[in-house]
Amino acid sequence: MLPASLPPRISFASCRRQEFAFFARFAAGRKALLVLTIAVTALLASLQDAVAKKPDPALLIGLEAASTADIEDIVTIGIVIGGQIGRGSIGLNTKNVSTLVGRLAKAIILKPPTALTPDPNRRENKVDEIGEVAAYVFAAISENEKVTSKLGPARKYAAAVMKSALKQAIHTAGFLRTDIVADVVGSVAQTIHADPRYDVLEVKLQKTLQESATTIAGRQQRPFVLAALKNGFASDPLTSGLEYGNDQAVAQIADPETDFRNS
Repeated sequence: MLPASLPPRISFASCRRQEFAFFARFAAGRKALLVLTIAVTALLASLQDAVAKKPDPALLIGLEAASTADIEDIVTIGIVIGGQIGRGSIGLNTKNVSTLVGRLAKAIILKPPTALTPDPNRRENKVDEIGEVAAYVFAAISENEKVTSKLGPARKYAAAVMKSALKQAIHTAGFLRTDIVADVVGSVAQTIHADPRYDVLEVKLQKTLQESATTIAGRQQRPFVLAALKNGFASDPLTSGLEYGNDQAVAQIADPETDFRNS
């Protein structure tokens, strides 16, 4: 005798629908897991960035002397702390490098006039000293092999030094018609060009810095950055008038007329 009712026929189409529904639920679970993984990774990265956004306390202690130091001594502070960054006793990161260069440049800009003739705190010498800080700090952090052996770090730290050295000056009325961009950017470029540790990277490094010209000093200053890079990467330290960060003996000269010496 036949049963009162037969089970519904299971068609091929219904099997495929059930299979699709199962994989859809499985895929949704995997997607949720992926989203969670990405969120956790982003959170960890943001925490690392938050830590990196605070300058090293040792760096800040070293910078305290900049506000009272003679203008010609500020570059020495940059060499000392930059060397500590290069050797790893202070962390190598863009926050530390930018803070070091930016605050030294600010200390130079804020130096009041003196009664001396020539005045070491005159605008022309301030431009020159900011160029020195940029060149010598970059040379000092180049003690770290990561900076000299890999294109990414070389570009990142060269651009950070240039940008932080120029950040306040290019927005300060008294510096708008000076050669501050040519001095800072050209001096860092020449320091790279004359350093054999950058020989393998130099051509690509120049190109990537050219691509970063707007980032370094803004759209209005871009043509001047490009011209300074071209000049610096082709310059001879003996004749260019630019700063050469690899020659620390020159930085130690107690001469308030460095802008005349380099002209």
